[in-house]
Amino acid sequence: MPQTTFSGNPLNRAAHKRRDKIWIAKQLANPKSLILPLWKEQPLIIGKNKPQLGFIHPGLLNIPKNHNPILLGLNAQNHAHFALALPNAPNPEENGPLAGLGHFDDLRNLALQAALPPADLAIAAQARALLLWTRSARFCGYCAHPLRSEEAGYKKICEECGAEIFPRADPVVIMLATLNDKAFLGRQKTFPPGFYSAPAGFVEPGESLEEAVRRELWEEARLSVKTEEILYHASQPWPYPHSLMIGCAARAEKENFYLDGEELEEARWFSKDELRQMIRPEGCAINDKIFRAPPKMAIAYDLIQNFLQKN
Repeated sequence: MPQTTFSGNPLNRAAHKRRDKIWIAKQLANPKSLILPLWKEQPLIIGKNKPQLGFIHPGLLNIPKNHNPILLGLNAQNHAHFALALPNAPNPEENGPLAGLGHFDDLRNLALQAALPPADLAIAAQARALLLWTRSARFCGYCAHPLRSEEAGYKKICEECGAEIFPRADPVVIMLATLNDKAFLGRQKTFPPGFYSAPAGFVEPGESLEEAVRRELWEEARLSVKTEEILYHASQPWPYPHSLMIGCAARAEKENFYLDGEELEEARWFSKDELRQMIRPEGCAINDKIFRAPPKMAIAYDLIQNFLQKN
């Protein structure tokens, strides 16, 4: 099974330790523990020639009040790793204990440039997704009262009605429909010029993955596929904000399609020869127009590569 970008997290999440407040407090005071600061959802990066995540020892970081670090897990040496969201202002690169240690960078750009080791990207994705959930889940959805953080950041409790809220991961199917030696790709209005990708959509309540694949292809392009010919390929954690991309391959019954302009702006079938050129940095020129495939960090790229490798 291929390892997608943001997957392959090496940390032991130590879920059995999250309820132990005494143990958590000891780890936060342990000089061998490490904390990853994030500022405006951007992780701290240290090093220029070989950049890596900027984990800081607890004693070097002033933890703001009401900013509880989230336990990410334990490394191979059983040292605890945490994530901490810093206040949006001022810039910690210029002020405070982190000044001069490194810089904060956008995780998507880091992944696009393959600037970090895969394990670091996976840990940063975990941290970003959890911190975004923590920031958004501030009030109870049942009674609107404030929520209290518990279990090292993996649970929130309503102080009024007692409701328990847990971090969410939104399932998204992304599927490459194929027929013979062609694959179907489309583009949304927000995509960069010439950029085409596999259709994708959220799985709805009460819906299986196969049903979501069929529905999305029909809604977006009026493509019909058979449930028994939908195959799971791989999944990808996607911290924007906290999704799980589920890559599938599907065989279309025919090439005819229809776009209503709401989901997809443009779409077309691409041959294998065209796809091989599209995944190159320069893209593929077709009728004086440049077409480009998704970057290597995207699971859509893996779906295309898997299709190209088949006879």
